[in-house]
Amino acid sequence: DLTSCAYDFGWYGFHSNGIGSYNESRFVPFVTSRWSINFFAFEARDLEMADLENLAEDDEAELSYIVPHRAGRQACAVGRALVAHFSYSKQEALLSAQTDLLERYDKLSTSIVTDSLTI
Repeated sequence: DLTSCAYDFGWYGFHSNGIGSYNESRFVPFVTSRWSINFFAFEARDLEMADLENLAEDDEAELSYIVPHRAGRQACAVGRALVAHFSYSKQEALLSAQTDLLERYDKLSTSIVTDSLTI
């Protein structure tokens, strides 16, 4: 019934209309440039351009639009991505000992990837 693809919207470019503009010497992001960093993927080279003080102060701003602006690259959402939040670091040992949820997520993600290769 293709329900595993119900939310597949392809790729959505957060910065397809640009990231922002300058007001004199100050960079001002567009309202649509900032996005939630709850689940994201990046390459190590992306973090090389991050400012550690800015990360400590406002990691979402730094990673969602400042680093892409510095890099001259866009960020995007991937509609076929499957994400799940299991735990925070302090919870992981106890949760891992009491459930096989991570193994079940792994099986689900493997089946989705396999299915997507045959669609």
